[in-house]
Amino acid sequence: MAIVPFLLNNSEVWTDLDESCMEELEKLQTLFLSNLLAVPLSCARPALSWDTKSLSMANRIAKRKLNFVVHLKSLDEDTLAKQIYDEQLKHGWPGLVSEVKELCKEMKMKDVNTKKPVKKSKWKQMIKNAVEEKNEKDLKESISRFEKLEVMKDEKYGIKSYLNEINMHEARTFF
Repeated sequence: MAIVPFLLNNSEVWTDLDESCMEELEKLQTLFLSNLLAVPLSCARPALSWDTKSLSMANRIAKRKLNFVVHLKSLDEDTLAKQIYDEQLKHGWPGLVSEVKELCKEMKMKDVNTKKPVKKSKWKQMIKNAVEEKNEKDLKESISRFEKLEVMKDEKYGIKSYLNEINMHEARTFF
């Protein structure tokens, strides 16, 4: 978990990521979760993320982008980052502003670019909730494609209690 922040450093300004890049990021996360739970890489990816409540890399990056725009909006008008953001917004240029607009639409939340400012903490909570809802929906969709994961579709989404209540060796066996 210490590596992910370094891996995603500055990901809030990565634009136009292609599928192959995102797939490589997902593979890295799967490798980490597989090692953590001592299962082969062939283990169904959705099961790993479901039990650990891990955000997909795409959703991690989306969350970072949304929070970054909230931060940009709160900057003073004389900062370069705020001026660039405002120009992108004003002219509708491709980049962070347009990607965030699409992310908001995808997550069925108000566009953080145009919504009147509210407390930063409130925005962060709204973003966190929207990203977690999308992640849960994405995982449920992925789980439905695996017959062997059928039992998981009725489980509550979240970190499973066995990960916190028993030692790691037993938790691995339980998983």
